[in-house]
Amino acid sequence: MRRLVTLMLCAGAAGTGLLAADVNLPQNMWDVPAKVDDYTALTASFNSGKPLADSALGKSGIGGGYFKTDTKGRFGSAVTITKRGGCLRFAAGSNLSPAAATVRFFVKGKMLTGKLHKTFFSALGPDYSIAAVYRKDFIALEVRNLKYYNMPEGFKDESDPRVETRVAIPLKTKLSADKWYSVVLSWDRDKQKGAIFLDGSGSIGKFKLTGNTRELLLFYLGSGVKAKNFPDGLSVPGTCFDELQTYNVWYEQLMKPVKKLPGSEDAELVKMIAAVRNYGRTAEKLQRWGGWENVYTWPNYFGSDAQGRGLIRYPEWISNDKSHSTALIAARLLYAWQIMGDYRFYDMARNACNFFIAAQTKQGYWVNTYLMTVNGISTEHSEAKFQDSVQSHPIFLLGYFYRLSGEKKYLEAAKRGGEFYLKYQNPDGSWSHHVDMKKGIGVTARGLPQGGEINDLAANDALDIMVFMYHLTNDDKYLKAAKRLGEWLIKSELKGTAVRGWAQQYDNKMQPTDARHFEPATMSTVSTYDACAALIELYRLSGDRKYLKVVEECRDWLKKKFPDGKSHAYYDQKTGRPVAYWMRKTYFLDDPKQFAVVSQFSINHTYIDKLPVPAIDKMLKDADRPDIPAKYTTDDIKAMQKNISSKAAMALKTINPEGLWLRPWFAKFPASVGEAFTLGQGRILWMLNWIEAGRMLKGEIPAVQRGGTYIPGQIEIKRLAWPGNWYKVDWK
Repeated sequence: MRRLVTLMLCAGAAGTGLLAADVNLPQNMWDVPAKVDDYTALTASFNSGKPLADSALGKSGIGGGYFKTDTKGRFGSAVTITKRGGCLRFAAGSNLSPAAATVRFFVKGKMLTGKLHKTFFSALGPDYSIAAVYRKDFIALEVRNLKYYNMPEGFKDESDPRVETRVAIPLKTKLSADKWYSVVLSWDRDKQKGAIFLDGSGSIGKFKLTGNTRELLLFYLGSGVKAKNFPDGLSVPGTCFDELQTYNVWYEQLMKPVKKLPGSEDAELVKMIAAVRNYGRTAEKLQRWGGWENVYTWPNYFGSDAQGRGLIRYPEWISNDKSHSTALIAARLLYAWQIMGDYRFYDMARNACNFFIAAQTKQGYWVNTYLMTVNGISTEHSEAKFQDSVQSHPIFLLGYFYRLSGEKKYLEAAKRGGEFYLKYQNPDGSWSHHVDMKKGIGVTARGLPQGGEINDLAANDALDIMVFMYHLTNDDKYLKAAKRLGEWLIKSELKGTAVRGWAQQYDNKMQPTDARHFEPATMSTVSTYDACAALIELYRLSGDRKYLKVVEECRDWLKKKFPDGKSHAYYDQKTGRPVAYWMRKTYFLDDPKQFAVVSQFSINHTYIDKLPVPAIDKMLKDADRPDIPAKYTTDDIKAMQKNISSKAAMALKTINPEGLWLRPWFAKFPASVGEAFTLGQGRILWMLNWIEAGRMLKGEIPAVQRGGTYIPGQIEIKRLAWPGNWYKVDWK
């Protein structure tokens, strides 16, 4: 469809002359009414007589002034500017991306005639604007520096000092004020390309967006975004516009033939994309200062630090706790941007990254929660917790955003966090619950010096961060730290006739110790699962079967101990009896009277009910899984889609119109917040996986590894941060 005709040198600003190629578009791309399709971000046909876009990913209202909507258009009705300076104003954001976009519309009137310069489309960035302008000898797509104020008198088109880059079409004949013309604009920030077309013929050329890359704020038809020293920015009365449509891709993507998925999958894809966008709208509504709280009540959106009603807070708080809070939410939004192109997702993730940079201490750590005020960021915490992904998830998010944006400040913040991790590894190779910054050492939840922690992913996160930092820095000191953790995991296993496995936390003599008043100093089935997962990761990294041997022996013991495949959460180390712990008192669950007593406490019932034994066998079968390929074959994608299909279908079936999954009673204990939801719900990932597979099969996005592919037992945020060659390390 693309036909290169001739090469020409377009006149640009001083130093910005660009070599461009004449290109023709197919007529069914530029001479048609606005119509919603896979890449549409906004359509406005102007046929309803109301200042409202027909469809929009972001806000759909049309602002501005001095226009009417009852003019005969190119197709149906059109909008006419009634006075000088009249304009139509649209929200940009998701409707218009600075990363990649295509804009098309029809224009008629004196905006494209005469000797005066005129701007007929303009989008406002933080320190630049993207503008479509008429000049007496050409029309052009330009990037203008908004910081340039002092315009010289009598400047010429080719030396406009505001213009940083330009792609232009020479006008060989005069245009008519009485004819409708189609205008198509497109840019791609990564490709550094821009394009402009008039009635299907135009030019492409180098087009570099400089300055701040955050989302565009708004865009106009009919006027420019600045009037000061901007005489060409005010529209001419009588100018008409029709059939505005924006897309979130470079124009060549719109010219590719549309593939269909089999059966009803195309319709399912549309529904899933719409549902994820609803989730994004709610996430955008709830984001404060770049972050979110952990849990929100329904339907009044009170934020809570965790699942207990006593933890509901005012909305000034941001959570960085519990492994499914701000950083994980932002990482999933960034993944959504990669596969859907909705720039709102990118900007929310960027806001979260900027929050983590602002909240990071000079020593490189973060705390659990933050209070946001007009005077800055404060917190009620002074400790640096390793448990609950408080340190690891911000590091992964910052590294992920750096990988996509290339902005070094995010890399530097991630590296500071990695150095903090390394500095506070305990002498025995473990990491503690948190660092007591006054004492300058790691301590357990109860303050014991340099005790090791497995609970709530403390050890697993530490291992993953050591590997991630090795990839970021190529410094083998991080691999040495990972090896020391592996040795601690092997030595800390509880072995005996009564129990086999791991405790949640230990003192510095590798003896189990209690933590919170309901976390006993006993063998924990959950921590046993986490320890085995870490050991299998160490095997994948090293190829050393000593790690697998420990896991296999533990698996064999569990099978023998629990032949029915069910177990309690905790087992006494000396007797092997199941226990619960409440207000630091131990209750034996195999005693009916004690079980009856503990059942009355507001304890999480997963601590007293029998649950499936950790699926260690399944993990071992997957131990020799290779790295995910950098590129996918069609068979790979179909297998990926099949793997996640039932989970994605369930997620779509259970999501509500606001893009949320509600729990009627959020947690299994009496003091729950009640009906509530979390934006960190894993079902959004299942839907994104399915959307990614579907769009790759349709040829809408490249068939490459982005890191979000669903793999059971794998923590997704580390795959998003570093999607390829995770196990390619120089272990020896």
